[in-house]
Amino acid sequence: MRALAILHGLIGDTLMRVPALRALRRAHPDARIMALADPVTAPALAVNPLFDEVLVWDRQNRGVGYQASRIKAIRNFRPDVALDFYFGSRTPWVAWLSGARRRIGPARSGTARRLLTDALTYPFPADEHMLDRFGALVRPLGAGDLRREWEFPIHQNVRMRMRKAVGEVTDRDVVFVVGAGDVSKRLADERMQEFLRRMAGERGSRVLLVQDQREPDLGAALAQIEGVESLPRLPLPELGALFGEAGLVVVPDTGPLHVALGSAGRVLTWYQSTDPVVHAADRVGHRSLYREVCEWQPCDTQEKHRCQLECTRSIEVPELVDAALELLAGPSWVPPDLPARDPLTVL
Repeated sequence: MRALAILHGLIGDTLMRVPALRALRRAHPDARIMALADPVTAPALAVNPLFDEVLVWDRQNRGVGYQASRIKAIRNFRPDVALDFYFGSRTPWVAWLSGARRRIGPARSGTARRLLTDALTYPFPADEHMLDRFGALVRPLGAGDLRREWEFPIHQNVRMRMRKAVGEVTDRDVVFVVGAGDVSKRLADERMQEFLRRMAGERGSRVLLVQDQREPDLGAALAQIEGVESLPRLPLPELGALFGEAGLVVVPDTGPLHVALGSAGRVLTWYQSTDPVVHAADRVGHRSLYREVCEWQPCDTQEKHRCQLECTRSIEVPELVDAALELLAGPSWVPPDLPARDPLTVL
């Protein structure tokens, strides 16, 4: 079997598709899998030998010649099956143009029903886990052994580049990810400051700060706290290497969370605008905090200007500190022993 996996999208969604494709690999050990990915997320897939090929398709490039070159590369791969994991309006066309005789994806429109040979019922149940939604694409191919965790293998070259950029990292260190510019997915500034002071002061941890590059002033203010060090911006593979060597990663529900869940031994997160019932991983060394406290649940992005972020404000710093200390005292998740690749040699 030769499978084309259409994996456009943000890094979190992209990595959450890995369990479905890992199940496909278990069902068909000799399958060859090509991942079609965006430029930003392609390196996060290139580290994983699950994929035999990773093809970058920059959707911002609307040039006819460029798009034709992508289709040609896909057709040269000669896929038997195309899997539309993106659930987009245009990706059924990519599946159809791939030349695959079998094309599986959600029937989001009449056009999708005509272009796909296996058009899945859409929309999916609101309470169905995202991993199960992605798993629905590979079940028609006999892949039913779906596990709610994913891997982010770290090649030695990637680890060396990370150490060159940030220095040595030990299991006494805590990595704190500030989060996205979207305030619905991060702690209030004063709570971040209090949490960092307590982790650095009471536990004596060195706190390594991964900040949002769009908010340098906030990152600079947090880095003034004693025991907190601001890190340079790292590519996704090197970020995974950083997470894998730290004792704990504290991260909101943004893309880096999903990198951490595939590489870090212990992960603490909190959910606001997404529901952990639908999005959370199920693995050792992972704790998530969640509050369903306002009328906008699940969170409606169109109504955020009317939201007072009660969900975020209801998570108190002592609760975060206690959860962090419990994780540090408990068992650590051990990533599967899989070979890794250096993305610089693949892309």
